[in-house]
Amino acid sequence: MKLLTKFSKSMILATFSSVMKAVMKLRKPVFGTSVATLVLAISSVSVMNMTAPKPLTGYQVTVDGQVWGIFEDEKMVEQTFCAYKERFLKNVEADDIVLNVEFDAKIEIEEVVTPTNVYNSLEVIFDQLHRKKDQAVYYTVQPGDSIWAIAARENVPIATIMTYNPELDVEKIWPNDEIMIESEVPFIDVVVTLETVEIEEVAYETEFIKDNSLFRNQRVVVKPGVEGEKEVTYNITYRNGYPDDVEIIQEVPLKEPVTSVVRIGTMATLRRLGGNNFGVVVGRLSSGFGNRRDPFTKRITFHNGIDISAPRGTPIKAYTDGKVVKAGWDGMGGNMVVIDHGNGLRTEYAHMSSIGVRVGQYVSIGQTIGRVGATGYATGNHLHFSVRVNGKYVNPFNYI
Repeated sequence: MKLLTKFSKSMILATFSSVMKAVMKLRKPVFGTSVATLVLAISSVSVMNMTAPKPLTGYQVTVDGQVWGIFEDEKMVEQTFCAYKERFLKNVEADDIVLNVEFDAKIEIEEVVTPTNVYNSLEVIFDQLHRKKDQAVYYTVQPGDSIWAIAARENVPIATIMTYNPELDVEKIWPNDEIMIESEVPFIDVVVTLETVEIEEVAYETEFIKDNSLFRNQRVVVKPGVEGEKEVTYNITYRNGYPDDVEIIQEVPLKEPVTSVVRIGTMATLRRLGGNNFGVVVGRLSSGFGNRRDPFTKRITFHNGIDISAPRGTPIKAYTDGKVVKAGWDGMGGNMVVIDHGNGLRTEYAHMSSIGVRVGQYVSIGQTIGRVGATGYATGNHLHFSVRVNGKYVNPFNYI
């Protein structure tokens, strides 16, 4: 009777009394069962009930309404999610400030009772996080390929290819090179917001002095202009490690630009009229001439012209009279027109959405030669305007 020792004496007597009363009411023997045996059986059930394990509590993880499982340690669950997010911070530069790292999903962690008293392994979360909706797609370079040919054939913007392959040299691709044209799509997106500060040039103004001893397409620089400097603060949002959005937060002038003084011939050429009128197109200056640092790739590259952002379809006008020597596709430059104005002067107009002239055609100053677009290596609608003198690129601001 060791089993009964776990009960108090009063409990045993109460149970025995209840059984005896039931038997007396029956006024019949309990066939095949002694009173003592019956008491023992009832007592054993009570003991089993009192010693049964209590239901365990755990932490249920639900992602966008889908239950991933119930886990024992809440902190370990949170650490598993954090470790996955930190994978997307490995390329953050030391000077950048991480503003936010978050999943683009509704993740809920709540305490619940386990229905089976069994916990899920943390590997369940690990495996779910590393699932892919779509795998990355790579293009294998073939003999005779070029970046713009690949972009056109695969219907992928050149800017997208450069984003996915930041170390790619577009002038040096070789057969069997692997180029990513579509990035992998994870089961859950991770969005990282950074604050970065860049030092950028400020374009100088140009003062023109009329000189009737010069032809209208001739320029003599009396006083060189000097670019100013400004500190620009960007908020850049990355999705799964790739740029998704850029926002300018603040611009602080550091050095004022110095105005250029240029003598121009009295024969007419287009020139900047102030504000957003750059003569050849009306728009907003988005990039100047010379070395610049791309806020996306962080690489220093030489920019051989100026970029003027404008809505798609905005008219582009000839700088001055001349002969069209190129009108067509130019790879990185997209749809491009080149005009020879004589005396070694040529102007180039790139990224057009449409071309309105043909090779060999003579055009007049101010004549519409095409429309603004984003063909070739362009992240948005703009005109890339370049000036060459005897084959060498020069600053367009000395000419408009």
